[in-house]
Amino acid sequence: MSLISDIVSRTNRSHD
Repeated sequence: MSLISDIVSRTNRSHD
């Protein structure tokens, strides 16, 4: 399941 990783990755970049 890469859905969580995808969301986290997006949130991480957005928060960066």
